[in-house]
Amino acid sequence: MEHRLIVESSGPVLGLWDLCSPSHKPGRYDQSWETAWEFERDPPGAASWKPSDMDAALERFAQYWNHRQARGELLAWQPGSGVYCVEVRVLPRVPGRAFTKAQQAAFLTGAGGEKVLHCPSGELTVACLKSLGQERSGPIIKVLAGEYRAGMDISKEQLTKPRPFRTSSEYPVSYSPDFTIYLQEK
Repeated sequence: MEHRLIVESSGPVLGLWDLCSPSHKPGRYDQSWETAWEFERDPPGAASWKPSDMDAALERFAQYWNHRQARGELLAWQPGSGVYCVEVRVLPRVPGRAFTKAQQAAFLTGAGGEKVLHCPSGELTVACLKSLGQERSGPIIKVLAGEYRAGMDISKEQLTKPRPFRTSSEYPVSYSPDFTIYLQEK
């Protein structure tokens, strides 16, 4: 089963999550930035702020989402703002697929082993993490409730094509997916 979605991202991180995920709560994205700045440095605009402060905050921001991803609450990757084509392929349970290191490393937690997505409701969405907790965060993909192993291919060729479009309606139908996510029930 394949689902092709055009996703508009207004933030640095895209994700795939179940609508009943613990991460899908109002304020979760803001909480991740608050956590990123919870250390002995000044926020942007403060008198003693330095660029290295932002580097440290971005590292903590990624760690926040790495932790939630490691718990199977979502799958996240960092393409930046823009309009992307994401294809989600639900693979049959048998035969089991061995995802490559590159397919596992495509997500935020990198090469840290098998990626698992918990799907308590089986209603998934792909959207910018800023939309976590919103009632309609993106298109809905229906799968069987359960746990899924995951991998992702990133099309570098596709991502280097000219991208003058700003909305999903402008995205060329002839373009191949930028990201192909594979889900296989455990």
